[in-house]
Amino acid sequence: MRRPCVNPRQAGVDSLSVPITANIPAEGPPPGWYAVSLSLWYGRHDRYAWLRGREPTARIGYSTHTIRIGAAERSTSP
Repeated sequence: MRRPCVNPRQAGVDSLSVPITANIPAEGPPPGWYAVSLSLWYGRHDRYAWLRGREPTARIGYSTHTIRIGAAERSTSP
């Protein structure tokens, strides 16, 4: 059974799209919480390669990793 997708804004959550590798500034990704599906996190393409060297903060259900990037981590981005 396929579950419906919910737009975070419709649920009252202020959100932005996860930046792709090509758009990450030299000093690293902006601080904040990120939620990314496992298929994108470990996918064959490099759109989210910047996540691969990081340990997920938590897992949502069976298909989504979350990661928190703090301000101090910006300069240590892989």
